[in-house]
Amino acid sequence: MKFFIDTANIEQIQTAYNWGILDGVTTNPTHVSAENMPFQELIEKICNIELIEEPCRTLKEDLILKREVQAPIMLDESVVTIKDLKNAIKLGAIDVLNIKLHRVGGLTVAKRMIEICEQNGIACMMGCAEDLGIPMAAHIHMAATLKNFYPSEGLGSKRLGFDYIANELSLIHI
Repeated sequence: MKFFIDTANIEQIQTAYNWGILDGVTTNPTHVSAENMPFQELIEKICNIELIEEPCRTLKEDLILKREVQAPIMLDESVVTIKDLKNAIKLGAIDVLNIKLHRVGGLTVAKRMIEICEQNGIACMMGCAEDLGIPMAAHIHMAATLKNFYPSEGLGSKRLGFDYIANELSLIHI
């Protein structure tokens, strides 16, 4: 399992890095704008990371950034449909796709997106950070089918700050 911090705050990134548990940073335009720093300067400070998730508001901006930095660009919220994915690939603005089953419309669409990514050398990650129970199981099963798998995000209820299972479940072989 890999651990990513969802921020653009350099101090938070450095703290997680110093703990020895940080594999990368995911960020978004809201996090970036909160730092009150020129975009290029901020990205350069965090560019020795594994990837940059959904860094800009438009695919054209993502493409400009992709040309300027070494880290792969992962798209997430900007890819909702197969048409969105094909457009991102056509522009060359994507290295990794974060697929959330509920966002793309379920297993069938997600599987088609995975096939398109595999045909184009795009890695996939199954985004499931806020999912619980059956949706989490669906994400795990879909992730198991990936050929070009990128470590998945999320720990379901643990990331949300609570444990919805009051008592540990155990399997008993009879």
